[in-house]
Amino acid sequence: MTNSKFILFIRANLFQITFILLSAGLSILLAGIIDIENPDYSHMDFNKYRSMSLASPGISDNIIQPFAYRFLMPWLAGLFSSNVDTSFVWLNLIGLLALVLLLYYYLIKEGAEKDVSAVIVISFIFNRYFFKMLAWIPYQLADSYSLLIIIFLLLLLKNKKWLLISFLLMVGIAVKETVLIIIPVAYLYCFQNGKDYKSILHFTVASFPAVIIFVLLRVSVHTAESESFFEQFITGIPLFVSPELIIKKLFLAFTPLGFVPFLFFTSLKDFTVKHAHLVLLFILVFISSVMGNFERVMLPAAPAFCLFASLAISKELNVVKSKTRTYILLLIILSSVLSSFYHLYGIILLPNKDISLISAVVFNLAVLIVIKSRLIIEHG
Repeated sequence: MTNSKFILFIRANLFQITFILLSAGLSILLAGIIDIENPDYSHMDFNKYRSMSLASPGISDNIIQPFAYRFLMPWLAGLFSSNVDTSFVWLNLIGLLALVLLLYYYLIKEGAEKDVSAVIVISFIFNRYFFKMLAWIPYQLADSYSLLIIIFLLLLLKNKKWLLISFLLMVGIAVKETVLIIIPVAYLYCFQNGKDYKSILHFTVASFPAVIIFVLLRVSVHTAESESFFEQFITGIPLFVSPELIIKKLFLAFTPLGFVPFLFFTSLKDFTVKHAHLVLLFILVFISSVMGNFERVMLPAAPAFCLFASLAISKELNVVKSKTRTYILLLIILSSVLSSFYHLYGIILLPNKDISLISAVVFNLAVLIVIKSRLIIEHG
């Protein structure tokens, strides 16, 4: 984007951008910051990233895989300040704000309406498994920056910026291997857009250096003894097929919009045809979630889900009265804020795990029922 186009975009979307940034600030404040001295958190992933930053500018050789391969952001955090905790907080703040602004830009470029896109981004901002949890644990830079890179890659792919794609893929490998998920997604995108074999060839060349770096890291970086990727995958299969976890990952992870696909089934079918590459992205993220047993592992699927929700809701609200439109958008915002409270973290805590689960289900159902009823009334 040229400077003039960037300025025009800011001017045209100033209200929405301001609202998004204010919402992000509120969500970050409500999340608080994890107490790293609390022994209850001694087993969590962030401890590996923090240990890696303390070794900077060197590379720690006492980190288990796959964390040892995600060295770039912890390494930078260690370089920027003698106080690595401060570095993590600032890098996380920059990454999170950039993430929500880029997500909004991505939704707009894909054809969603401004107001609807802003509301969907706000639902992401108050999502207690995604943005808000990343705000609470500033050490998880690998998650926020890898998602930022994935969204960038989706935009660059559309514009066929092969050199930039190659560069971002190489950087992304050192941030988190999740960015490799874009490779099959990109091939499907090129194929579904007129079987563009020239673009397929260009992308193959562009992605090759990143694949080489991926292999070299796993060959050259020394890690502490731990389960291999294959062993972790096999271990996670029994939990992966658990009905409870499937529901949590596919639906509750996207609270309060998790049941929206049931509401706009026709739009879902259209989206599956027109954006098959994003459907593939969602499926691949779900399959890879065998490595984790929590809703937050669905984070890389957020661009696909947010775009679907934005396009589907934009389409429905185009044919309703202004009052109904405002009512539905405000309902989504309110449900997003109220459903963001959790029992594990935040300055306002829910009493226990059961209350957290019930609240997620209730707000998802509330959005589903209220929007459906309002649309029925609107259409007579």
